[in-house]
Amino acid sequence: MMIDRMELSQKNGWIDKHGRAYIYFTVDEVKDRFHCANDKAVKLMKSLTVTKG
Repeated sequence: MMIDRMELSQKNGWIDKHGRAYIYFTVDEVKDRFHCANDKAVKLMKSLTVTKG
């Protein structure tokens, strides 16, 4: 699912200056796909966030 989103982002040119694709996925989409509540969806999305110092 995430790979499909990444490929779509690459096709649309949603790439940052480091060559990484942006993946747009709303909290509501996560809730729907994973059948979970808002708090769990937010926690899942935060676990996927990558930050570099």
